This record gives sequence, C-alpha cells and structure tokens, in this order.
Amino acid sequence: MKSAIEKENRKKRGEVFTPPLLAEEMIYKIPEIKIDNKILDACSGATCVFPIMLMFRYVKQFGKEHIPTYINKCIHMAEINELAVEYSQVILMKYVKMLEIDEVEVVRLHYIENYKRIISDYYDFCELSEGGV
Repeated sequence: MKSAIEKENRKKRGEVFTPPLLAEEMIYKIPEIKIDNKILDACSGATCVFPIMLMFRYVKQFGKEHIPTYINKCIHMAEINELAVEYSQVILMKYVKMLEIDEVEVVRLHYIENYKRIISDYYDFCELSEGGV
C-alpha cells in the first residue's frame, strides 16, 4: 500500500529520480570544468544527484581543499518542493563531510550504493514533515 501512496505523492510533486550513474555520465560529457564555474541545477530534488556527482568530479580534478569554493560559490540548486530542498541540503552536507575523511571513490561508491535508501528515507521524511504528503 505504501508504494501506491508514494507513487501518487511523487506524481503530485512532479518528482523524477535520476540514477547516479546516468547523472555521472551526463556530467562527464561536459568537456571542461573550471574551478570557478557556476552550475545551476534547476531541479535538484531530494537526492541532489547532479550536484553530488559533479562534486566528485570536481574533487578529482581540483582536490578536496576546494570543496568550500564548490559548495559556496559554484553550485546553485533550485527546487520547487521545500521538503526536497531541506532534505537535499542535508544529503549534500553528509557527503561533503564524508569527503573530509574518505577518498572520493569510496564516498562516490557509498552514494551510488545507498541511492535507493536515500530516496526511501526521503519519503519517510516527507511523511513525518507533512503527514503523508
């Protein structure tokens, strides 16, 4: 029953979840990124898959010491669903913190392997926040 409710809620909110490997493939089609590129993800959603996968490329190219620049000056996320915005900020910061202690490939694989759980946890977050929206 819960999956039918989730499906209806996703439809109401216009949510579509892009798989991380597809997002990564799209990101690597960008021929060059510079340290101060401005990136707008106009539909960042709850999983913020594009900013996170782009962050992994950014760290591989420029190093971990530039993560604050990436987060504060380069990446701009927009989303119409306020719950998704709150949730995505938490997810993004979780992976930023993980990058402080682990190698980028370890953190990248963690994100990919936990992507479905992140979505499931988002639905739980929505239920708690808005009584089953």
